[in-house]
Amino acid sequence: MTFAGWFFLCFFMTTGMWAYVFDYIGAWTQRPKPMNETEFSRAKAELGKKVQGIIAKGRKIVEDRD
Repeated sequence: MTFAGWFFLCFFMTTGMWAYVFDYIGAWTQRPKPMNETEFSRAKAELGKKVQGIIAKGRKIVEDRD
């Protein structure tokens, strides 16, 4: 019975250790990529529009409260 326990421990421990390798490879392939200047400017403008919309909604909520 002990032999079977050690066998399963050794088998599942080593297969679990391989999961770390594949997780690190997957994380490396999914890493953020640097943006060039035009993409950065476009993303910054879109974010600015969203922020202005959120600020306007917040001001409207404050005005409606009063």
